[in-house]
Amino acid sequence: MVKNKAKKILFVDDEPLYAQSYGEGLKALGYEVELAKNGEEALEKIQKLHFDLLIVDLIMPIMSGISFLKKIRRKKIPIIVFTTLEGETDREDAIKYGAKIFVKKGETSVDALKEKVELIFNE
Repeated sequence: MVKNKAKKILFVDDEPLYAQSYGEGLKALGYEVELAKNGEEALEKIQKLHFDLLIVDLIMPIMSGISFLKKIRRKKIPIIVFTTLEGETDREDAIKYGAKIFVKKGETSVDALKEKVELIFNE
């Protein structure tokens, strides 16, 4: 039995290349992965389904990652922020609204992201 099978991840990113490639990498580890293109779509999915982890971009159309984090911060779902933003304010805001880990998109390999996911699930 795969130990990760029951863990469900919502990957929120408006860039299909990132969502698909990183999502497939996480699926290969046995995680269930759902995709959302923006914060609004992610909110709808959270209202209907249970997730064990959220991986969220900050720059998205319709609803930004920070706006999304503000709306869900009481849900107590672990969050990894996965973004091209690297400003200290962005990092501080993400952590303030519930992010446990802040990862730089484009500089993080699929394997490195998998390590961060496993870190959270092994807490």
